[in-house]
Amino acid sequence: MPPDRGRGAARRLVWRGFGGLWLLDGLLQLQPAMFTAAFVRQVLEPLLPGQPAWLEGLLRGGIGLWSAAPALADGSAAAVQLAIGVLLLVWPESGPRTGRGWSWQSCGAWWCGFGAKGWAWRWCREPPW
Repeated sequence: MPPDRGRGAARRLVWRGFGGLWLLDGLLQLQPAMFTAAFVRQVLEPLLPGQPAWLEGLLRGGIGLWSAAPALADGSAAAVQLAIGVLLLVWPESGPRTGRGWSWQSCGAWWCGFGAKGWAWRWCREPPW
């Protein structure tokens, strides 16, 4: 098997894995409990302590918007997550503007969306190796 073919298969597997995770994330976002203000209090607000100032500001802004209309915000978040998952599954090899770009953008969105919770920032400043 030529080396490029093996790498292509591995990339497709990774992109499809990301796509599957985003689809799962979108489906989980559609749970009834996610459409309530409790999601903001129990999940989003605890992410704030320990964040870098710039990310905390972004998170506070998002939390304010989410609190104003939780059902609309949750439905929109689920739609975006499902769309990213579909794009990663449908166009895994379409080049930097679609498949590859979506892969990196989805990683960045996940990283910031989950607030990095401090551990990721420490890891970036002080990699384990």
